[in-house]
Amino acid sequence: MHLVRLVYVSRNRILDLELPFAHEIRAIQAACDRSNPAASLTGALAFSERLFAGVLEGDRIHVSSTLRRIVCDHRHADVTLLQFGAVGQRRFADWALAYAGQSEEMERLYLRYGITAGFDPSRMTVDSLVSLLAQMVRMEGAGIHHAPAFTAAAQVPQVEPEPGAAPEPAPRPRNAAVAATLVKPPEPANRPPPLPIRSGAAAFRVQAAPRAEDA
Repeated sequence: MHLVRLVYVSRNRILDLELPFAHEIRAIQAACDRSNPAASLTGALAFSERLFAGVLEGDRIHVSSTLRRIVCDHRHADVTLLQFGAVGQRRFADWALAYAGQSEEMERLYLRYGITAGFDPSRMTVDSLVSLLAQMVRMEGAGIHHAPAFTAAAQVPQVEPEPGAAPEPAPRPRNAAVAATLVKPPEPANRPPPLPIRSGAAAFRVQAAPRAEDA
C-alpha cells in the first residue's frame, strides 16, 4: 500500500435540492465517521452554503473509491479534482469536518490567504487550500467535528509512502475534546453560480453518470 493525497472541490447542492441543511451535513459526517477510520483515511472536509472542499489521505485504492462515492452523491455537483498524487507523510492526524462560515476568526484566517470575500477555493493554489483546511480543523470552537476513532490520540495507521515521494511535516496533535457544532446557514435568495474550474493541468472536473432527477 502507498500513501496518496487527493484534493477536490465541489458545489454544495443541499439547498438547491431544498433538503434540510443541518440534517444532510450530519448525514455526511456520520457516513465519514463510519468509513474513513475503517479505511485509515485522514484529511478534512470544509463546507459552506455553496461549496465543499476536501482533502483525503490514505491508500490509493481507498482514496479512489471514496472519490467515486463523492462523485455519485447527489449533494455534490461539479466535482473538480485539484490534486491526486503520492506524498511522503500525512498532513492530517485524523479526519475532520469544518464549517467554513463567516466569523471574525474565520475572516482573519481567510485574509492570511488573500481571501477577502469568504471561503473561495477558486482563488487559491492547491497547496494554500490544503494549508487552510489544516488550520481550520485546528481552530477549537469553530464548528469542528473529528472522527471518533481518532479523537483519543489514537495512532493513525501508517501507509507506506510512494517511492521517491518528498517528506512532509508531521501532523500536529489536536485537542480530543473539540465538539461538533453544525451551523445552519441562511437560505440563499438565488441559486449559486456554477463552481469555476481552476486553470492549469492539475484541475479537471470528474464526471458522473446522470442522476435520476436530472434524466
